[in-house]
Amino acid sequence: MSPKASILEKYNAFKLSNFEICASVLALILLLQLTGFIVQKFYFVDVNDGLFFGLYGNNFISIMLSVTLLAVLYFFREKFGFLIIFIAGGAISNIVDRLIYGGSIDYIAIGNFPVFNLADIFITTGCFVSVLFIASGPYKKSPRQ
Repeated sequence: MSPKASILEKYNAFKLSNFEICASVLALILLLQLTGFIVQKFYFVDVNDGLFFGLYGNNFISIMLSVTLLAVLYFFREKFGFLIIFIAGGAISNIVDRLIYGGSIDYIAIGNFPVFNLADIFITTGCFVSVLFIASGPYKKSPRQ
């Protein structure tokens, strides 16, 4: 890698083993669950049983959709790099919330925007950055010569 390597080249060079990914995802899940547990003790929380923004309130569908998306994410893990940790950790943490509390525990309220949680921030950030890297990086198919 050259000293003037682009952020895309640095991103692609950062590869993790399956063990490192699993350990990092587990650590993130524990952090997110601990955060939700502490917040519940001191502040008002909203239990969101919908898919996103409280829409379509059905935990079974939410869990099945999350598991399906995690399977797709695993299949394409090479393209997501370390960002798979953000997406999988946040998604699994929300699944754990749904299994324990009947919905994801949301506690961040900003203006009129729907209430959300830290796991949602990790999922959104991971997806957004992944899309940017994939759309602008070496994963784009070059024309055949």
